[in-house]
Amino acid sequence: MRNILLIILATILCSCKKDNFEIKILNTSISTNDSVRFELYNNTNEHYLFYFENPKLDYNSKSKNPIIAEVSAENIAAKVEVSSDPLYILNENGSFNPQDIKEMEKYSTLAKKRIHRVISPQSSVIFTLPFIDSTNIKGGKTYPILDDKKRYHLKIKMDIDTNLIDKKELENIKYNYKNNIKFFHGKLASKTLKLK
Repeated sequence: MRNILLIILATILCSCKKDNFEIKILNTSISTNDSVRFELYNNTNEHYLFYFENPKLDYNSKSKNPIIAEVSAENIAAKVEVSSDPLYILNENGSFNPQDIKEMEKYSTLAKKRIHRVISPQSSVIFTLPFIDSTNIKGGKTYPILDDKKRYHLKIKMDIDTNLIDKKELENIKYNYKNNIKFFHGKLASKTLKLK
């Protein structure tokens, strides 16, 4: 009897945890020139904060706090080309060109960009992100390399670590919400969508 109760309790806890949050891709199909639209649901009765170090699709799951765009063909991950770091050239006297300085400042601003989204109980937020990062930083882009002869699938994943929130920022958030807020910490994944 005790074992049966434990099994029932474990089943209830697992199902609650699974259904508390959900990612749903809103595109019916997508090509590499499109943006990915997905909705993040909070099915709980609590306000939850979701924190992102960088609000872009990331194809490198080793990054911290990413929104991951997992592209696969026949259950094999697609190759990823990453060239988002700009190349700066020093003058003979060791100085930078004015244009490079502007690019460095722009890149620094982008690199520090962080966002958080608070989702109210039984509500959701919608994200719209380019499938290919076409940020014009010395032509740098991040994208998967796709073969026209293969069929691909896309899955959106989140790996959120609330320990990365700056202490001062954390205190401001708690103050603004009068501590009536919870912080999502963990992993989520959507269902797969066919790429065209």
